[in-house]
Amino acid sequence: NATGRILCMYDYVRPPVNALLPITPDAVREGTFGKLHMRILKCEGLLATSGSSNPFVRVTCCGRYTKFLETSKQYRTINPYFDEWLGFDIQERHFNVRVEVFACDPLKLVNDLSLGWIWFTIPDCNRVLHMGAWELQTNPCNRSRRMAT
Repeated sequence: NATGRILCMYDYVRPPVNALLPITPDAVREGTFGKLHMRILKCEGLLATSGSSNPFVRVTCCGRYTKFLETSKQYRTINPYFDEWLGFDIQERHFNVRVEVFACDPLKLVNDLSLGWIWFTIPDCNRVLHMGAWELQTNPCNRSRRMAT
C-alpha cells in the first residue's frame, strides 16, 4: 500500500515549558508536570497511493496523546510524496509511541487510507538513541517492528 520509510533519528530530554513555575500537588496528581522528550523523525519518500491527497503523520502515545504533523505543502497530484523532518514533544510518562501515516483529502478533512505505522519505545535517559530506519507496517494486526534495509 505504501512505499518509503521512517527514520528515527534521536531522542533527548528537555525541560518542560512551565519548568520555572512552582509545582503544585494538583499538577503532580494530574500528571501535567514532567520532563518532555523531543523526538525527531525523518519521513523519507513516503508515497500516498490515493489520488489528490495530502499524506500526513499522526502521533499517538499509549492512546492518550495525539498530534497531527502535516506536510508543509498541499499536494494535489496522483502520487503525493511525504519527505520531511518532524519534531514533537511527549511526556516522560508515555512509554510507547505509535506513528501512523495516512493519506488525507484536505478538502474533505477525512482519512482516506492508512499507509502504515511503526512502534518504538521512549527510554527515560538523556542520550542519543534509536538510530536506524523502520519499515511501515501495513498489517494492523502485526505490531512487530522491522529494521529497514
